[in-house]
Amino acid sequence: MNRSKHWPPMNGIRICLKLFERIRNFMKKILLITGPAGDAQGWGDIKVTQSIKKAIDDSGKSAQIAFVNTMDDFFLALEKNSFDIVWSALYHISDKSETIGMGDGDEKWLADIFDDKGIPYIGPDAKTMKNLIHKTTTHNILKKKGLSIPYHYQLGTSDMLPDIVYPAFVKPSYESRSVGINDDSVVNSSEDLKKRIAYIENTFEQPALVEEYLPGDEYTVLMLGNGVHQTFLPGKVVV
Repeated sequence: MNRSKHWPPMNGIRICLKLFERIRNFMKKILLITGPAGDAQGWGDIKVTQSIKKAIDDSGKSAQIAFVNTMDDFFLALEKNSFDIVWSALYHISDKSETIGMGDGDEKWLADIFDDKGIPYIGPDAKTMKNLIHKTTTHNILKKKGLSIPYHYQLGTSDMLPDIVYPAFVKPSYESRSVGINDDSVVNSSEDLKKRIAYIENTFEQPALVEEYLPGDEYTVLMLGNGVHQTFLPGKVVV
């Protein structure tokens, strides 16, 4: 099951140029941080990162790339490079190139470290990213804001199955980019549901998110900017 996103590209380019214009006079040197998980967590693989570096360099600023595999690599990159602002493709340090997950134990996410050290960075803080990646938390936040959401359960193989109205949709709890989703993600019985939960737990080492199946079109929305300088770019997901 392959998915593509249709963005209004010129709008996105214009907003990106505006964002770079805002930092032109006081943020000349940008440190780009990526690693094995850069594709899953962030903007893409090392080739994409090199393209971003070229675009920044061509704009009259300068960019450096720090490819980090461990926390030691990360702290060394902060120490040895001279920069004004950081743009990280990584939420947390991971050697997993295909999945995001929630990190290892109590280890801090990179944005937490930037905040602790007073380092300027592009992107949301760690709490926002965790709330976004942890889909049950996302559901709960939306519900508290009065939005209508589908039923949802976070389940592992050791959990008792609640009363489910079928069909149901099953996916990993902490992923993005349609990871873990295929034709078997829609289940119509408790037996199929158990098999899918086991598959997700064994393959992705995380619980499954079981949701009400919602037919119809799917959209994803890109947000650029912050404060009063924001734009929202909706894109239809085509399967």
